[in-house]
Amino acid sequence: MFAAAYVGLSLACFWAGSQYQTMPLDEATRLAAMHALKAVELDPGDADAQAMLAGTWFMQGDKDNALAIARQALAINPNCAYAHRIIGAVLILTGRMAEGRQALGVFERLSPRDASFAVTHTQIAISYYFERDYERSVEAARRLLSTHPGHTLTYRWMAAALGQLGRIEEARVALAAVSPREFDVYVLTRAPWMRPEDHEHMLDGLRKAGWQG
Repeated sequence: MFAAAYVGLSLACFWAGSQYQTMPLDEATRLAAMHALKAVELDPGDADAQAMLAGTWFMQGDKDNALAIARQALAINPNCAYAHRIIGAVLILTGRMAEGRQALGVFERLSPRDASFAVTHTQIAISYYFERDYERSVEAARRLLSTHPGHTLTYRWMAAALGQLGRIEEARVALAAVSPREFDVYVLTRAPWMRPEDHEHMLDGLRKAGWQG
């Protein structure tokens, strides 16, 4: 029971830093890792605790450890939804797009009403962007935004994809929906989990969309 409480604290910090930008990302990462480690210490056999710890390694940019620990969580419980989500994110951000989407599909089947639905589908849009399938990236982003219009993280990737397609007016509309705080956290600064070449690819699309950075 107490392990689950620390998992919840870790996840709250994770979202505060990465999703809502209500806490500096480095502080959110530190606190999320601290709570996840405590959860694992209390119950090493808790798959959700192991998966959350994997998520904090992902936040720090250590994708090898994130993948190993997420797989350890699945060894404990093959139906640990969050472990599949972390594996999907890691695979996409290391260039294994199709495998990543497959893992995210498993996550969604296991937890169809999960609060991170919007993030997961944004990662799918990102995977197509990295494959340079910009049309499909825009389609995935639009599908998500039709049900989650307030998920501003998605607009950044849609703007970049539209910029790459030369659809400048649409791109500028999407760009205007990106929050200034998001630009500070994810555009002007490279997130620890983002490879330099992927970050530059995103910036290229945003510049083509009209961003003056």
